[in-house]
Formats: sequence, C-alpha cells, structure tokens
Amino acid sequence: MSLRQEKFNSFIQEELGRIINRDLEMPLGSLLTIVGADTAPDLKFVKVYVSVLPENYRGTVLAILRKNTKKLQQALNKKFRTKVFPKIQWAVDVTEEKAMAIEALLDKIKKEL
Repeated sequence: MSLRQEKFNSFIQEELGRIINRDLEMPLGSLLTIVGADTAPDLKFVKVYVSVLPENYRGTVLAILRKNTKKLQQALNKKFRTKVFPKIQWAVDVTEEKAMAIEALLDKIKKEL
C-alpha cells in the first residue's frame, strides 16, 4: 500500500467518524465505530469497515449508512477537494467476533488437555 493510500485511508476514517457523529442520527443505545478504510489503488472505491454494538443494531445502522452514502461522500469531497472522490462501500468488521471464536476454541482445547 502506498503512503498516499495510507494517508487517504486515515483521512477518510477520521472525517467519516466526525461527519457521522455530527450529521446522522443512529438508533438510541447503539454504538458505531469506523474501524478502518481500505482504498483501491486507483482511488475509485473505498471500503469502510464499521463495528456496531450491540450486534442486533447492525442491520439498522448499515441501512442508515447506505441510505446516506451520497450525503457522506459529498461532505468528504468538500473536505478533501478532489476531482473524483472514491465511492464508499460499507462492510462490517468481524475481527472481534473471529478473535472471540478463536479464544473459545483455545479454551475448549485447554479443557480437553
């Protein structure tokens, strides 16, 4: 990954967090975290990874994000001022779930030994 992409990813992650916090209303009792961003080498697409707690709000929060993608892209474009801003694609970060599943398997193995 190039230094340009890394800076772009960091910018997107930070600014999206601010914009979403300021402009979008999430369900009461839910917590949305922008975990990371992964921009394509040609800067045409950016996959934004989010974590939603509790898990039962995932669908609702993703629906809100997808509905407001154009608005979010426009706000980011004003901040960054590029000719073309990458199209946002949303993805749920499942790293925490995978880590918990591995921990459970390791605990099970320890008990069997």
